[in-house]
Amino acid sequence: MLKKLATGKVRYSSELVFRRTIARVLAFVMLGLLFSATVLAWYEESRDLLPGLLAILSVPPVALFWLRTSPDAAMRPLFLLTGGLMAMGAYLLLVQGAPQGGSLAWFIIFPSMLMFCLGL
Repeated sequence: MLKKLATGKVRYSSELVFRRTIARVLAFVMLGLLFSATVLAWYEESRDLLPGLLAILSVPPVALFWLRTSPDAAMRPLFLLTGGLMAMGAYLLLVQGAPQGGSLAWFIIFPSMLMFCLGL
């Protein structure tokens, strides 16, 4: 995935650049969703949602830091982010219950998003 040029610079493959871009976008979207869900849970006084949301809120910054410090990392941060999304969906499904919330929609959207980010 990395190719060292004669000038000493490193050239990245287009697949690596694509996966890293997808990971960054997914991390920022996930960070925004989790932050807004945490603020909404605080505002609506749903205190039972806060511990899990705050725990999962640590996943996107870790993935972004990993992408920043390791120039050839792409798949492991994507696995971390998709695992965080799975944990968030399962947590919201278990805490809110299936009939009430839109957390079931995460399991409808998740497989297609997973195949887009990680490939078949």
